[in-house]
Amino acid sequence: MTAPMKCPICSSEKAAMIFANHPGYQEPHTFDIWRCPDCNTSFVNAEGVDTGLIYDSIYKISRFVPGYSRYYEYSRKVLEAASPLDFLANSETVYWAIKQRLESSGSPKDAPVLEVGSGLGYLTYALNQSGRNVVGIDISETEVQNARKSYGDYFIRAEIGDYSHTNAGRFAFVVATEVIEHIGDVYPFLESGLRLLRPGGELLVTTPNRDASSQDVVWDIEAPPVHLWWLSSQSFAAIAARLSCSLSFVDMSGYHDAPNWRYADNSPPVTKLPTLNREGDLLPQFRPRPFPLRVASKLKRMGQGLFQSEPQQNTPDRSHSKPAPAPALCAILKKRPQ
Repeated sequence: MTAPMKCPICSSEKAAMIFANHPGYQEPHTFDIWRCPDCNTSFVNAEGVDTGLIYDSIYKISRFVPGYSRYYEYSRKVLEAASPLDFLANSETVYWAIKQRLESSGSPKDAPVLEVGSGLGYLTYALNQSGRNVVGIDISETEVQNARKSYGDYFIRAEIGDYSHTNAGRFAFVVATEVIEHIGDVYPFLESGLRLLRPGGELLVTTPNRDASSQDVVWDIEAPPVHLWWLSSQSFAAIAARLSCSLSFVDMSGYHDAPNWRYADNSPPVTKLPTLNREGDLLPQFRPRPFPLRVASKLKRMGQGLFQSEPQQNTPDRSHSKPAPAPALCAILKKRPQ
């Protein structure tokens, strides 16, 4: 039996390995999954693992990769939407949460906002189109250049640690959507985000919610080392205590799909299997199969799909249902005055 280890989030000495040699995102790699019972954090110790080649493979074929293809669709659809931010907010909880918090904060619309890990660039673009004053930073020069071509001069190639030292105290909000679960050491990342804030500013962090799955589920996010952390509300409580921050969460119950959220009961213990083969190509089961021409033409005429350019007008009746925890968290971290 493997000895417990110290939890990197809350420093408890009770973190235990719950699954050895879990399949990794790319064959033939495997990783051990650990869980801390004190802060309900699941994590992977991937110290020394180079993820660069995996991400290079994902970026090259992102429009076909499960879990990433929807981002490619968002990046196109925001350019067609009458209200790009409403389109994103209606499409996914994390964008809805960011919109809700910015609108409910009472902060002026021209208050400076930074998106960290802006990637394809569509959220930075959508926020700017809504009247916000937003800059996006990303470590990938290719992503930054592509985002500029698609959306305008809102983007900078920068690493958050370096950027935080030259722009300390500049921003009213720092937004990091679906970034923290990819970061090897979350504390330097979060400390940099807080350093960028002006007094009273807020660091908004979204990530998949460990609380939304039952405890028998080992790993229901992207396979490691693409995702390294599966965080809970207790995880963020420990983070806030260590960083001397106040903590709150965006209430997701107003999202239109909230009545349909359910715990992932009876899920298999291994819920994510490899996506890429040794060469970095999609495994056969994930490779796209082209529609027959007639079917594709009919779908195009129908104009139906997963994505809509306008928000839904009808709100489901929630009076008789109590949804399970949201599939994602949006934590609001605010540094306390010294």
